[in-house]
Amino acid sequence: MRRVQMLVRSGAVVAMLLVGACRPTPVVVTPPPSTPPVPTAPDLNGPWDVVSGESVSYKIVVDAFMMSRYTDSSSVIRPTYDSTSTVATISWSNRAATRWNGQLTSFATGPRVGPVVPVGGVRFPVTLTYSARTPDGPWVRTAPSESACSVESVVAGIGRDVLIPVPTRVRRDAVWQDSSTVTICRDSIPLEVTSLRRYRVVEAVAVGGEVHLRIERTTTTRLRGTGRQLGEPVTITGSGSGTMRFTLARTDGFIVTGEGEQTLDLRLEGRRRTQEVRQTTRINVQRAR
Repeated sequence: MRRVQMLVRSGAVVAMLLVGACRPTPVVVTPPPSTPPVPTAPDLNGPWDVVSGESVSYKIVVDAFMMSRYTDSSSVIRPTYDSTSTVATISWSNRAATRWNGQLTSFATGPRVGPVVPVGGVRFPVTLTYSARTPDGPWVRTAPSESACSVESVVAGIGRDVLIPVPTRVRRDAVWQDSSTVTICRDSIPLEVTSLRRYRVVEAVAVGGEVHLRIERTTTTRLRGTGRQLGEPVTITGSGSGTMRFTLARTDGFIVTGEGEQTLDLRLEGRRRTQEVRQTTRINVQRAR
């Protein structure tokens, strides 16, 4: 009997060993280190879809150089020279296919060498609204109205320097244009101004994995108006042209940087005196930090 118990115990031990031997040994699998994704090179060949962004702010610097020649009734020519600098900030709240909304938040001017001071008589911010019947234009500023003879309307004119109506899909060397005819005021004299703006996609560059489009804008302008100065009838005629070069972000449709130069020739004719003015402006646009 004792022998049987020993066999039973030995069998139990063997059974435990067999059971233990049949249990699978847990295997710890260490996943291989993940391979970082290879960044996709931005498409620089196009065509590109331009997305509508929601908000952006700009600092605009305009340096103007003016040369005037006065000819009075005695045919004496008196040349004069002047220069000014203007610093303004504009914020766009959104842009859509046929409407841009924003604000002119500051506008200061002064001599080119020296401090600039805020322009007087303006309550900031000044609401800016540009709209068009179709994305191709013509684009007209409806707030403040371009035909208003007010200080707000005059300073709001700088908004044109950061308004770029871009099609939703563009190609390299794509060309489009926008024209407008509006009435503005100069020294309280209404002037009819006709402008033709022509845009061209020059190239695309990669910046931080994004596509930036380089766009060139050429502008030609003609103006004419009649009025009175110091009680005398005056006729004003003029023409201008200029070229701006912009870098535009495809991901929001807003300008990143811009620079260029414009020239405007004016002629003021009265009964006693004629004045000819050539104004050359250099413009620099940067996104506000």
